[in-house]
Amino acid sequence: MLKKNDAENRRGKNKVKIISGRLRGRIIEFESGPNLRPTGNRLREQLFNWLSTFIQGADCADLFAGSGALSFEALSRGASHCLSVEKSPSAVNWLRHNAQKMQVNRIKIANSDSCSLVKQRAPFPFDIIFIDPPFSANYISDLCKDLEANGWLKPIGFIYIEAPIKRVLFQGPTNWDLWRQNVSGKVESRLYKRIETSK
Repeated sequence: MLKKNDAENRRGKNKVKIISGRLRGRIIEFESGPNLRPTGNRLREQLFNWLSTFIQGADCADLFAGSGALSFEALSRGASHCLSVEKSPSAVNWLRHNAQKMQVNRIKIANSDSCSLVKQRAPFPFDIIFIDPPFSANYISDLCKDLEANGWLKPIGFIYIEAPIKRVLFQGPTNWDLWRQNVSGKVESRLYKRIETSK
């Protein structure tokens, strides 16, 4: 949780608002950081419109949680559970603070490096995985291969990837089909659908 001095000095902290669902209008607070870039309102609305018939009851993983905007939005809209992975200890403290403030108990917050985490066998497979790493990242391809190899996705699952438009995203596993795609400003968002392959 936040230290006392942090909690008393929240004025000036960044804020993002949950767009829809049971937590609609609630405020997520977070501290500025060089790699912390919450998914904007327009992109979040678009993403969850894409996922509108799949989000209810879904098990989600947010591998670069940052402010928690995608995690909390998913839970607000009916996701069953969300694993929120974040490398920065400070950002993790804010995630825990926001979860407590909004009384969200269906979130598991892990202070971990996602690239290392997904090299391990998944604790259980997920319906939806969000991948929104720092825009300087060049490891998306390897990370996605590890997700597929180590059982992180259910037989039919969705993978959301957000990246700068000038960067070639990756060569995904052959059983991941590009299901939705959009460019907004300098950001490209892609939603892949995974289909189980026969062994």
